[in-house]
Amino acid sequence: MVTKLHEDYLYKFINALIAFFLFLTANTVYWYNYNFRNKIFGCFIIICLVAIFYSFMCLSFYKRFSLKYVLFCLGYFGFAFLLFSKNYYDGYSSNLLIVVYILFPITIFTWIYLQFCIGGGNDLLLVFKNIVIFFALLSLFIYFLVFFFHISPSFFLTIDWGSQINVPGYMGLFFNTQNTVSFLGLELLRNSGIFTEAPMHSFVLTLALLIVLFIEKPTKIKKTIFFEILILAITLVTTTSTTGLFICILAFYFYFYHHLSHYLRLILGLLLPVVIIVLINLLISKYQTGYGSFSVRLDDMKAGYDAWINHPFLGNGWKNEQAIQQYMLGSRLLFNGNSGLSSGFFASLALTGGIQTIILFVLPYVLYSFKRKKYAFPILLFILLINTIVNSTFIMITISMYMYASFFFDNGANTIPIEMNKHQLI
Repeated sequence: MVTKLHEDYLYKFINALIAFFLFLTANTVYWYNYNFRNKIFGCFIIICLVAIFYSFMCLSFYKRFSLKYVLFCLGYFGFAFLLFSKNYYDGYSSNLLIVVYILFPITIFTWIYLQFCIGGGNDLLLVFKNIVIFFALLSLFIYFLVFFFHISPSFFLTIDWGSQINVPGYMGLFFNTQNTVSFLGLELLRNSGIFTEAPMHSFVLTLALLIVLFIEKPTKIKKTIFFEILILAITLVTTTSTTGLFICILAFYFYFYHHLSHYLRLILGLLLPVVIIVLINLLISKYQTGYGSFSVRLDDMKAGYDAWINHPFLGNGWKNEQAIQQYMLGSRLLFNGNSGLSSGFFASLALTGGIQTIILFVLPYVLYSFKRKKYAFPILLFILLINTIVNSTFIMITISMYMYASFFFDNGANTIPIEMNKHQLI
């Protein structure tokens, strides 16, 4: 039986599993529970091994290994191995970080390269987006039940997020990890979904929104796209994350500016000062009603920068968070103080160094912008990275590898649908 690889059930199944585990490892409560973490990590390793075996099998069978692909993998692996050697010698490596920074990037780059070869370069991100929307719907439903009807939690889960805490869970699909906060003049419960805190939930919601607006091709019915955007936007508001709302407003502005006629663009351009005023008011509101988190984030950026200056090229060590903490405000290091990191970009600079940060979070963004002539997605994603501690998550590494693959291999005419004989590949 001959079929297009893009429509192969095994391909779709592997792709869905990868997307689900990218979601599950994006700082969810399960990822930060010791027992669940080991199981999730083990399963994800197996899935990645299956994915790279499947990719090699298809690419070899159809002779689609390009010189650019081989050179990129060899170059990245050689550089990453040198960094690993330094961190291993200094005692700052771990099995997880070896996978995150060395093995996983090449694996996911190979998988996405295969997707570009068959004309489905966006497949993984689109499935990830669908998973986020599904869990957003679930979180909204349970969130309103908890907020308005005050239903009791069904169990408690212990997570190690800065310190060990027991968080109340509802059916395993919603966790109340934070107290109510004052947001835009209202006292609201923070919707953290299944994540360790609301900003992490906001991160995946914002990422899914950016995928809908700037990655997904407009082949769906407009009502479906509107529904997806509406669900993501409403859920974002319930997280009460200023960063998420800030990027959401900017994303809508960039999206409509790009898709409107010249006349309407002029009108939208005149509205830019209004948008800026709204964003400034959001920041002022955050400063006045949530000074703690605002000041902590600023202190994190300063501490990360000060630590980075000491070792600007190779960093202070992958696990050496003490190098940053020594520059934090003294009050944050007291018992029950907030000594956790909150800025992914500055944490990456301080811990992994300028070279690795450029390779993972600067160069791919620049190359993607240069190739696609689209700047909103990488710019807004970079703002997310600055304001959220997601630098060592698998999904952020995946986005970087997607941008590299898009730059090297998204050539339109050179991507042809591969047809396969299932019996030949088994």
